[in-house]
Amino acid sequence: MGATRILTEHWPVVLHVSEGNPTDAEVDAYIQEATAILVRGEPHAVVMDASALTEASPYSRARKKAWLAEHESLLRKHCVATAVVLKSPVLRFISSMVMLVVPFPTPYRVFDSAEDAITWARSHLPPT
Repeated sequence: MGATRILTEHWPVVLHVSEGNPTDAEVDAYIQEATAILVRGEPHAVVMDASALTEASPYSRARKKAWLAEHESLLRKHCVATAVVLKSPVLRFISSMVMLVVPFPTPYRVFDSAEDAITWARSHLPPT
């Protein structure tokens, strides 16, 4: 079991936190919540903290890949940056290599700490 939560208390930085091994139903609920935030049509940055994720199921990977493809134009329009947090140096390297081949539709960077990721994401937001 696991969980994926979306935290908006740092708005316009949206923190996506994945832990454990989320079930298919948890992945679907997460996708619904992420879609609701995206269709607000407001500029925001995303920090995807997967530092406590133990496994991403094939369903989860496929569902998220399809969501990215389906919402690419909205992401380009409203999401100003995406930071990914991974603790493992090996996973950070693999993730960075994958993103070179199949990049996010936004500026992106991989970090080893959520604090650094939030700071970087915030730096991409328009001044308020």
